[in-house]
Amino acid sequence: MRKYQNGSIYLAAVIAGIFLSVSYVNPYEGKILLSELVLQLSGSRGEFVLNYENALELVELAMRLLPDVIMEAFLGIALYRHFCTASVYVFSRCADRRKWYWKEMLSVGRDVFIFQGIMMATVIIAAVFRCQVQMDMPGVYLLACHLTLYFLWSYSMVVLINLIALKFGSSLSFSTVMAMQSIGIVLLGAGKIAMRINPIARLVLGWQRSFVPKVDSIQTSAFENFYMEESLLVLAVINIVLLIIGAAIVKNHDLLISDSEIGVG
Repeated sequence: MRKYQNGSIYLAAVIAGIFLSVSYVNPYEGKILLSELVLQLSGSRGEFVLNYENALELVELAMRLLPDVIMEAFLGIALYRHFCTASVYVFSRCADRRKWYWKEMLSVGRDVFIFQGIMMATVIIAAVFRCQVQMDMPGVYLLACHLTLYFLWSYSMVVLINLIALKFGSSLSFSTVMAMQSIGIVLLGAGKIAMRINPIARLVLGWQRSFVPKVDSIQTSAFENFYMEESLLVLAVINIVLLIIGAAIVKNHDLLISDSEIGVG
């Protein structure tokens, strides 16, 4: 089993969940709907969605994403180091690298999903201790979408960090992916027209409508023609593309004689 599969990342998920719940879940009159709780995690305040023209609110969005960034860095770099270590024991005698690769990707995907699940569960449990959380059907749907979207986004970033590291080393890969996410958040200020081509905008549920009528009815401030179901598809396609590229790289990249950390290859 990989060395990075340990309880530390899951403990971090609990701490992150408490941080998000205390900092960004704000009940009114001692109670909050589950739908409102989920929307607040991506910047909504009551009926008001995240204001992309307000730099302070974009900074707060970045702070909400900080736990995900920490997890992405930990798993992404650890996965790359595991690839390098495994090359000595696996690639020297493994006839089917791609089978090994897909097994590794499935395993790290499980870790990302567990992290997101623990963090979200902790957010809700911490909120229950502070106020009355009222379940509603739109909230359950939004919770499922939120969890899936953040899983797909985080997983794609973990894979991307690993792929860049295979060529340029782990330090540069982390810096590059973090810079990409920071630039993506800044570009949210470009307005609604640019949102459809900015993947990170897909994480802000308050901006998006739904094909489910009961859910769409509570999205009173969502933008037209911007749907969360479409966002799920977009992020899923991004993951598929990155995973296929990764399979090709692992098949052809000779880790046995290449050391990206010192620039030799």
